[in-house]
Amino acid sequence: MSKLREEMCSYMELKGYSPVTIQSYIGRVSLYAKYYKLSPAKLGVEKVKEYLLHLYRVRKVSPTFVNSTFAALKILYTKVLDEKWDQKLPMMKRPKTLPKILSRKEVSKLLSVKMNLKHHAIIALLYSTGIRLKELQNLKLKDIDSGEMAIRINYGKGNKDRYTLLSKEMLKELREYYKVYKPKMWLFEGTTGGQYSKRSIQHVVKKAKIKAKIEKDCSCHVLRHCFATHLLEQGIDIFEIKELLGHTTIKTTIRYLHVNIKHMKKIKDPLVYVRQK
Repeated sequence: MSKLREEMCSYMELKGYSPVTIQSYIGRVSLYAKYYKLSPAKLGVEKVKEYLLHLYRVRKVSPTFVNSTFAALKILYTKVLDEKWDQKLPMMKRPKTLPKILSRKEVSKLLSVKMNLKHHAIIALLYSTGIRLKELQNLKLKDIDSGEMAIRINYGKGNKDRYTLLSKEMLKELREYYKVYKPKMWLFEGTTGGQYSKRSIQHVVKKAKIKAKIEKDCSCHVLRHCFATHLLEQGIDIFEIKELLGHTTIKTTIRYLHVNIKHMKKIKDPLVYVRQK
């Protein structure tokens, strides 16, 4: 590891950035250095704007990718190299897209396809708790609190701990799964022990989607969106949903108000209303 990379890693670790964010930001800086074929220390801040425009105009990457590169380079230049940042350099506006969701019927179809206990437990847990893929990977046996009927999420996004739901049905399924697979430390482990891989979890969801003949996009994150939207349809307070999802601000959770189709159907058609007058 180069001295510059080591210093940047050390700064982010001490600042409390998650390992995933650290790895991502170091990767963004590596691509920047590779593009110019020079150490960032020899380039200077003035090259950042040129590179960000190249990413968007030529490589046509997403605004999210551009912004994460912006954030990584800002840390490098201002916190590690102690250079002055160009305050006129803007971050890109991200398009405000609605979360993709499955209907309850589609989720039921997904959970009804033939699969082994482990795979079923993974999909059921993703949907019934709303946890992120990485959070599911990090779950340990001791995080399942059957006494309080809750699941502890350690070091979630932003390194925040929280609790989420554990239903009686989910607990029963996890106990059945445990009897067969007998994991030692992690709730879901690979065939040789250790955490179940990210790719394996994604494959489980994709395979079930194909078997269920669901045409819509379906991923671990879509199941998280389904959890939030279906709770909202039940009338659960949006602030409670915010805490269960581990969102930092209510603005993130409010997106689910815009996809609550069942509530939209209850709204009286303005044309019918005005004609009744």
